[in-house]
Amino acid sequence: MPRTVDISVPSERAPGLIAQVKDMDGVIAVRHFPGASVKEPGDLISLEILDTRLHGLVRLLQSAGIGRDAGTTIVTNSPVSVVAPQLIERVARDDTECTWEEMESAMARESNMTANGVTVMAVAGVVAVMGIATGAVHVVVGAMLIAPGFEPLTRIGLGIVAQSRAWQRGLKDAAIAYATLLLSAIAAAAVLRLAGQPLLTGDTYLPAASLVTYWSTVTFPSIASSVVAAVGGAVLVAAGRALLTGGVMIALALVPTLSLFGMALVAGEWQLAGQAAIRWIIEVALVLVLSTAVMLWKRNRVHQRPSMM
Repeated sequence: MPRTVDISVPSERAPGLIAQVKDMDGVIAVRHFPGASVKEPGDLISLEILDTRLHGLVRLLQSAGIGRDAGTTIVTNSPVSVVAPQLIERVARDDTECTWEEMESAMARESNMTANGVTVMAVAGVVAVMGIATGAVHVVVGAMLIAPGFEPLTRIGLGIVAQSRAWQRGLKDAAIAYATLLLSAIAAAAVLRLAGQPLLTGDTYLPAASLVTYWSTVTFPSIASSVVAAVGGAVLVAAGRALLTGGVMIALALVPTLSLFGMALVAGEWQLAGQAAIRWIIEVALVLVLSTAVMLWKRNRVHQRPSMM
């Protein structure tokens, strides 16, 4: 859908930029506010543009140094609606393709390992252990929804392809996130073991240990589902629909396999721990490789530029 783009530039650069953008295909409206930018001092140019033409505008701005030069900023937003009689059909049928910078910001919002992010990952680890130990699959699904475990890994692929530091941020956040998940899973399993509760034989409404078997075994259907989920998740991120990546986390086995690895360590089940670790490594590799492939496809088809972040 159409985007609003606010551009702050030094006043002397505003007329030339307006002349370049006002007649671009897909530009719906352009507004000029001389002297409106206080920090940094300058003019504000605000415009609405079709999403399908947004990336051409960003390439133009980047080539002019806007967003990189001192005294310039670019802010993108999504209006609730745009009524433009001259482009009504194109507005109604517009696509959604986030810029590199929008993807990076969205994934930062979802998965930066701040105190909140670390707490959420710790909660997910505990919940996953409780679900596996009791054989309650809906509890494990809850843990998979809670954990922001997909975005940090996808952020690595984004950074590699977009030539930004996002891969470093993603690598750091992924390491913190999954270390927290593992430690919380080990702690929860240790508490259950001290309380005399079985760890690996839960059978609330499924056959005993069926969840343990599923998430410690590599099968074609399970890997195939992870493959398509990883691709789908990266496409959702690129389309700005990160909220739906919770569904991707259900299809992937990142949370339960690592939690099961911690449980097996506490139980002294070394072979099971190895099997769970292998499954987790496969899941991580699939997300990294396939999300990078999707981002490469998006770079060649849509972005055709490096990131400015």
